[in-house]
Amino acid sequence: MTSAKVATGVRAALYMRASTGEQDASCDQQASACTEKAGQLGLTVVEAFRDDGISGARHDRPAYRQMLQAAESKHFDTLVLWKQSRLGRDSVEVERAIRRLEFHGLRIVTCDGYDTAGTSLKNRKLIRGVKGLLDETYLDD
Repeated sequence: MTSAKVATGVRAALYMRASTGEQDASCDQQASACTEKAGQLGLTVVEAFRDDGISGARHDRPAYRQMLQAAESKHFDTLVLWKQSRLGRDSVEVERAIRRLEFHGLRIVTCDGYDTAGTSLKNRKLIRGVKGLLDETYLDD
């Protein structure tokens, strides 16, 4: 889904991932929540990326890689996620991805309250660091 007439700064992409159908939220449920969040923020969804049935421990997820490339190409300005864990379950890879996205000037928003807009870098690092470690321990369980 793309739209060339949407103003810069309001173009959002969604990224959804679910390892199995037994997770807290399927990709369809995540997409619905993320679309609603984007609407609340006045964003227009121009792209959606989805990895169904692929573990967050894998770094070679096709839609994940496509999303990172689209971000670098400035196809969207804001990435909306259901939760940070949708980016992955490897805290180092997730941190690397978030820093890469921020380097390219993207805003990152999650449905559970994380938002790079208006939050200091120090606070963002603390929040996502703790969440990342908790998300990673999910694999250990």
